[in-house]
Amino acid sequence: MIAEIYNKISKTGSNLSDRLEDQLTGNFFGSLRYLPFEVGIKHILLESFIPERLRNCIDNLHIDDWHEMIEFWQDCRGDGVEPDVIIKMADIVFLIEVKLYSYLSTDDEYDESSRIDKEYMLSENQLSRESRLLNSKYGNYKNKVLLLLAPESSALKINNDIKKREQNGDIIIATGVDFGYITWQKALSALQKIVVTNVFQQVIIQDLINLLIKKGFTQFDGFNWEIPDINPEYYWLFQ
Repeated sequence: MIAEIYNKISKTGSNLSDRLEDQLTGNFFGSLRYLPFEVGIKHILLESFIPERLRNCIDNLHIDDWHEMIEFWQDCRGDGVEPDVIIKMADIVFLIEVKLYSYLSTDDEYDESSRIDKEYMLSENQLSRESRLLNSKYGNYKNKVLLLLAPESSALKINNDIKKREQNGDIIIATGVDFGYITWQKALSALQKIVVTNVFQQVIIQDLINLLIKKGFTQFDGFNWEIPDINPEYYWLFQ
């Protein structure tokens, strides 16, 4: 519904196959808006791979109605980016980049012999441009967080690529912005841990769980069958 309201999906749905990422973004965060901060989104943000001080900052937030704090696909085309989700609360702002099947929309042509130096050029990496947007539009916030939400394999690859390039001296994430990520698998796990007594809230949470399971984001959590006792008196001889 949210994706259609924001014109990401055409009236006839003819472009739906190309907009599955936007549809998931709208369905997921649009549904979370109906839950109190303490019940829904807070649990998911706390599952993110972010610096501990930010985790403490989120943990100390106590908000009931937060639906007006979230924005979808903000028009920042003049800055060359269109953030999927912006969440502004207290002294922290999140720019959430959502991925389903795609990789980053733009990146630098990079190899070990090339570098991005801020004195000469700025990275065209999608996350780099979004981090600069956070500084330019939300510089008044004490904490600015660029959060990647993606399937586990994609999230780990993108995070490792950024770390590798920054270790080589490239400037990818703008100074003053914290980068972190959360996998769809972790988001599902967070939802499955939530316990509420409100029936309406239970329905929303279960719908979100079913949606992520349907998308294939269940995570292996070990074998759940009992291992039989081994009797050393029983054995087979092989020749």
